[in-house]
Amino acid sequence: FMRHNPNHSGGVVLVGHSLGGAILFELLRRGAEKLSFMPKALFTLGSPTGLFMHCADDVPDPSFVLPGGTRFFNIYHPLDPIAYRIEPLFAEALGEQPPAQVPVEGAWGGMKLHHGAQSLMRWATGEDKKLEKSLQSLSLPLNAGERVDWALQEDLSIMGVAGVAGELMQALPSHACYLTSADVAAFVQARSAAQVCNPQGTGGGGGYAAKAACG
Repeated sequence: FMRHNPNHSGGVVLVGHSLGGAILFELLRRGAEKLSFMPKALFTLGSPTGLFMHCADDVPDPSFVLPGGTRFFNIYHPLDPIAYRIEPLFAEALGEQPPAQVPVEGAWGGMKLHHGAQSLMRWATGEDKKLEKSLQSLSLPLNAGERVDWALQEDLSIMGVAGVAGELMQALPSHACYLTSADVAAFVQARSAAQVCNPQGTGGGGGYAAKAACG
């Protein structure tokens, strides 16, 4: 992209699906100095990055950040058998906390109905405040203190009605859902524009470019 667009003055974000996400993470982690640019953010979709680090016993220190301050968002579907969470590897206590949720495009409050009902119950019981206070003490430098793990919101018809059978039927299709998901596209666009490419809100041109890698 940079070779074919030499006048591009904005930022670049990388998007990697499955093994492509793991490759991009390791490329930035170990060989960023070989790149002709420094990406503003890395988005991995259904990636086994965490699994590889765990199995190889190669998890960086909790203070680890990607070179150049590259932001890192790990997006996954709850039923994806290939995807793996990142946060619990850096802070074990985060394994007891749910991941952040990718907002649903076009839905009121960015939530599917059953998730909205659950959120209302947590607010009514005070669980939301407890969770917020707990997460404040567990923030990771890896994404500048913001959440790293972001889960897509599953359908009630799959999780609640069909039960285990429904989960099994959706396991493999869930790994291929990211590239056609309006929720993923809107999330990547919003985070790139608002938090990554222009974090200070200073305006200015240049825009951003997204480069994808698929496994």
